[in-house]
Amino acid sequence: NIVPLLRKTLIDILNDSRYADQSIELQTNVDKLMLNIDTVLIRRAVTNLILNALVHNDADVKIIVQLEQKEHTHITIKDNGKGIEEAELEKVFDRYYRGTNTAGTHAGSGLGMAIAKDIIQKHGGDITIQSIIGEGTTIDIQLPT
Repeated sequence: NIVPLLRKTLIDILNDSRYADQSIELQTNVDKLMLNIDTVLIRRAVTNLILNALVHNDADVKIIVQLEQKEHTHITIKDNGKGIEEAELEKVFDRYYRGTNTAGTHAGSGLGMAIAKDIIQKHGGDITIQSIIGEGTTIDIQLPT
């Protein structure tokens, strides 16, 4: 059941003192959604994506995680942050790529997004990203039902 998995993931992030004052919300219209997934890996992928949204934006960023059942299961992670330059969008899932807005703010390895993409693809899913500078970023994960 992916619903409590997502809830627990968000709660665990917010229980970290570094992110306790952040705004992260789960929106879903289902209480139970059974998927054949590796819960540890999917949790890691979602955590990586949320942490990216937290560390690469200002402290007042709002993050919404939406879970929807359509022809596939969609997990959408939206933020109202800085956004990502269009030229960088095609590189964000590359291993060791660190965006131009990361200098000095976050000492990451450049692997989080690549790992998330690998996990989603190993589950037969797909991950896409859209972003507008000054408006925010939306990441859509599609997993087979």
